[in-house]
Amino acid sequence: METSLFIGRRISLHPESGRLSTGVAIAIAGVALALTVMLVSISVMLGFKQQIRSRLLAFQAPLTVTAIHTTDDNSSLGIEFSPALRSEIANTVGEEAEIYQVASVPAILKTDNRFSGVMVKGVTADNPLTLIREHLTEGVFPDFSADSTLYHVAISRTLALMLEAKAGDNIHAYFTDGNIPRARKLKVAAIFDTHFTDFDKALVFGNISMVQRLAKADSMYCTSVEVYPGVDDGELDRTQRDLSAKLVSANYAGRIPDFLTVTGIRSTAAQYFNWLALLDTNVVVIIAIMMLVSGLTLISSLFIIVLERVNMIGILKAIGATDLLIRQIFILVTLRLVIAGLVIGNTIALAIILLQKYLALIPLDPEAYYLDSVPVDFSAWWIIAVNAGVILISALVLILPSKIISTISPATAIRYE
Repeated sequence: METSLFIGRRISLHPESGRLSTGVAIAIAGVALALTVMLVSISVMLGFKQQIRSRLLAFQAPLTVTAIHTTDDNSSLGIEFSPALRSEIANTVGEEAEIYQVASVPAILKTDNRFSGVMVKGVTADNPLTLIREHLTEGVFPDFSADSTLYHVAISRTLALMLEAKAGDNIHAYFTDGNIPRARKLKVAAIFDTHFTDFDKALVFGNISMVQRLAKADSMYCTSVEVYPGVDDGELDRTQRDLSAKLVSANYAGRIPDFLTVTGIRSTAAQYFNWLALLDTNVVVIIAIMMLVSGLTLISSLFIIVLERVNMIGILKAIGATDLLIRQIFILVTLRLVIAGLVIGNTIALAIILLQKYLALIPLDPEAYYLDSVPVDFSAWWIIAVNAGVILISALVLILPSKIISTISPATAIRYE
């Protein structure tokens, strides 16, 4: 191997003219193009997953604890968010989990000319709602720890356009608790736009104390408990089963009064996760096609390099070099083209990814894709993995075509013009 490496490193890829031959240039360009497409495709896939997941988590928690019994009058069923319940959840999913008390109630919002049915989601002051705060278009998100914000709400841009409302406006809200309607005047403190139209037009964020007062309940009242366990998606189903079993056991043992169940975001938002799974399939197909293209290009380039150096092959055979040694030499020479293509491909791909990440040059229709520009995300480990995979597959692809060297006769090769 040392001999083949020594010779392979010293074979020039430039003919006497000093310019790369067409075959060599095509090989380098083919590898660079294939790598660029693969890296950009993976980056976009990861970006979509990260962005869509973060938007889903702004409206739904990974795990949601609710009561499983129902009432006949359509009133909101409450849960007692006691220290015992918090302890049961934290002991099951881990002390580092984020646990938030939520009280939701249906309502009809009305302005002078418009109205819309919504779900008012009452949240506590410690609930970060990071994505909502990051996507404010008007106003300031209310501080729900203050009494003055009791009837302040944050609504989406989609809902604001439907109601013809803007930040600072007052709107009338009609809540129903069974068959008893209750009217309140709400102030639009902030308007956000996540481009998640299905959720934007249906959810309004308000103070949990307002919902508790409407229900004539104390501060422990809620309609659900949102749990962010901080585990990977692959662990979420197991965590959901463990928590559900623990809460049922706690109810039977009398440690908590409510009979509770746990639902996971992968089932309540299954259509979005199924859509993201299709992206995985598309990326796999793209990678397979690009690997095939680069493999065929390298095979063609290997044949060209061999034909350009038939005399050298004859001389090497004449002085005793084995077919295996010569094959190793030309595989190493071709891999040099792969390395050159990887350098160019990585440079182009990273430039495209970084430009899109920070400048958002390629827009999207948010009505169709939930995002206003193509999202990208990347990490060093998968870039290294893709590059290593290209080198390995290229080496394997070249093994069989390199057997053409064994068919070349030394005497014929030396006289070859």
